[in-house]
Amino acid sequence: MTQYSDDVQTQKALLAEQEKKKEITSIETRFDNGTWVEQTIVYSSGKRVTEFNDKRKKNLEEYYGMD
Repeated sequence: MTQYSDDVQTQKALLAEQEKKKEITSIETRFDNGTWVEQTIVYSSGKRVTEFNDKRKKNLEEYYGMD
């Protein structure tokens, strides 16, 4: 069983790095007349997702990181 210990350790390191990239660093919400209009979520990997309350607009995904 010890023959796979190196593979297990590298997989654990890879999963830990992926979890760190999913962490949220900031959330910005814009309001207009008491209802939210736009919400921007920034992740530590550099990914920025902008969601709109208006269903006619699609969500925007922008990447500013190393990926």
